[in-house]
Amino acid sequence: MSTINYIKISALYEKFRIISVSTLKSLIGLQHPYIEPIKYATCNENGVLVIRKFYKHGTLKDQICVASCPKKPYLAKYGNPKERKALPLEDIAKYGIQILEALKFLQSKGLPYGGHLHSGNIVIYEGSVRLLDIENFICGVPSFYRPFFVQHSKLYSLETIDVYCFGHVLYEMFMGHPLQESQARQISSNCPDSFKQLLESILSKEACKVGLPFLDGLLQHQFFKEYFYNRSVSSPTGSGNTYFKLSINVKSDIQAAKLKYEQRLRDEQKSIKNQKRLVKVQEFMSLEEERKSKHRTKTEQRQARLKHQHSLHKNHSFSLNERTHSSLDNSQSISSVTTETPEHNICELVEPRGAQSSFSEAESVKEGEIKKDEQKSESQPERSALLESISSFNRKSLRRVNNTEH
Repeated sequence: MSTINYIKISALYEKFRIISVSTLKSLIGLQHPYIEPIKYATCNENGVLVIRKFYKHGTLKDQICVASCPKKPYLAKYGNPKERKALPLEDIAKYGIQILEALKFLQSKGLPYGGHLHSGNIVIYEGSVRLLDIENFICGVPSFYRPFFVQHSKLYSLETIDVYCFGHVLYEMFMGHPLQESQARQISSNCPDSFKQLLESILSKEACKVGLPFLDGLLQHQFFKEYFYNRSVSSPTGSGNTYFKLSINVKSDIQAAKLKYEQRLRDEQKSIKNQKRLVKVQEFMSLEEERKSKHRTKTEQRQARLKHQHSLHKNHSFSLNERTHSSLDNSQSISSVTTETPEHNICELVEPRGAQSSFSEAESVKEGEIKKDEQKSESQPERSALLESISSFNRKSLRRVNNTEH
């Protein structure tokens, strides 16, 4: 049993009180081997009450997450399951064909499923699928994967949305966990090529940009031919009878609701696309502003460094000029003092440090020259006496010495 409140976003909200009785009667009379029939349905000004058969083993999502008690809340069952169980490729092909047959049947009768296909709306009973909640589109219930397909502008028709949701179901059945993004960036390499091509034709980035295949094209895909049609099962629809009839007025109202839904979805996709574009422009502008600020900071730092170097160079040259001028003044003052004062009073003068050093050097040079002159004058008489003694020496007074004495 499920109760649904009227959702104001539904295009049928204003007319629901008029068409609800006949529409619910038609839904109760629906017969299809892959769609769970409604046992009882009623409505009032607040919402809709729907009663259908309860399956104690739960839905396909319960089977994948190995939920022991399907009656537990959603987060308790699927928030962090202890175990996940993927389905074999043969079962995926069989259930996939059955889901496509059910979707094609609803589309041919003028009642869209409205993107409500997900593993929580599928029941596996005696080897066949059963689709649940076929009344959600009429009641205006948002699609489970709406936050995903609203990001892609090519996914606006209800048939394309059902195909997109079908791709998510296939991915979850094979991987054992749902796809947490709007598109599959990387598909496992363990899957066969035909199944990988099937997923890429629905969930890849290129498929979401270009467009998705239709239901008839998916039914003829190579994956289903390899893993389902080669088996002993001759027909995917089995021998069950199908029946579903809508009045002309209900069909026209549902068609108007369908067009209004698609237009509203397009408007939302355009606004989201413009918002993304605006975010990109803002990011680009912020990066450009950051780059300019960094460049401005570097330029200011370079200018400050050059200015500092220039000031240091200027101060250094100014100090050198000042020193040269002071040394010249000191030398002039020393020369003037030496010409006016005696030599024995030169050392008593108090002069600057540079002048004292230059004066001491000059004095030391002068004293060295004086000492050399004195040494020359002292050595001249000694040299003359030595020459006279050599010249007056008498060699005859020397005694001859024989070598044999040694």
